[in-house]
Amino acid sequence: QDELGFVAAVLRQLLSRFPVDPGRVFVFGIGDGGGFASDVLLWFPEIFGAAYISMAGLGRLNPLTTERGRYAPAVLFSAGEHDPALNRTQAAERAYQRAGYPAKLMMWEHFANVHCLDKDD
Repeated sequence: QDELGFVAAVLRQLLSRFPVDPGRVFVFGIGDGGGFASDVLLWFPEIFGAAYISMAGLGRLNPLTTERGRYAPAVLFSAGEHDPALNRTQAAERAYQRAGYPAKLMMWEHFANVHCLDKDD
């Protein structure tokens, strides 16, 4: 939770110092970073306008057991149709939806991992 608090403190300081529209602050993560992005979003949903989580399941926090108040940022998940993390990503999407978040999975056809393609692809 120390890392989560640090990220939130930095973002809150930036938002208080600069004229930033809070609805345009997004969190993004791939793989394990996607799990961390999920945790940051769930712990501090009021900071973010939306999230993009790629090839990841849930982090340490579960949207069904995390208090979010009335605000639920949109969450976009992505994974390749042959990605080894696809099942975890689909489960994370369903968990967010059950918790009331507007969540959607974007599936990449013919890719195992859209972010690590060979140069010939």
